Amino acid sequence: MAVDPTTTSIPRWPTASDAVVPEQSALWHLVIAVGAAARTAAQAVVRRLPPNRSQTIALIDATDSALAEALEPARVGWRFTVVGSGHHLEQVRARVTACGALDTELTCISVDGDSGYRQPSRHVFCAHCRTVTVTAIRIGDVMRCGGCDSMLTVYYHYSRRHHAYMGYRADSEELM
Repeated sequence: MAVDPTTTSIPRWPTASDAVVPEQSALWHLVIAVGAAARTAAQAVVRRLPPNRSQTIALIDATDSALAEALEPARVGWRFTVVGSGHHLEQVRARVTACGALDTELTCISVDGDSGYRQPSRHVFCAHCRTVTVTAIRIGDVMRCGGCDSMLTVYYHYSRRHHAYMGYRADSEELM
């Protein structure tokens, strides 16, 4: 039985080619470009915003101190657009929501050329040892955990809290 990705928790984002129009009535927009490939798409978003009400920051990775500095003045009425690829979108989204933003105030735009379902690399959370392993793998395939060395099946469940897909022991049903 095949799993329909639209009924899972896999994040689905518009792509850079979808010409996303941010909310025009917001008091302030923060456009966050994660990685060099995202800068052009982020600049296109800024051009669609009202003048003098947007700020763009470019990050090398999601832990950049520029993000914390840019989020410091954020208040009610701000909108956030994160442009990037794969798991970087979710990493930054998690940091922005941890600072108090709501999902409805955030827009994520993928520069991977797809909506997020066929990412080239994934963070996989081991349900057994709680280690997150970054790997190039498809959902449903089996991989080795970087923490406990178990063979894990990468499941369709995506945890926004861990910004990772869940992996469970490939032989767990046989152990019963």
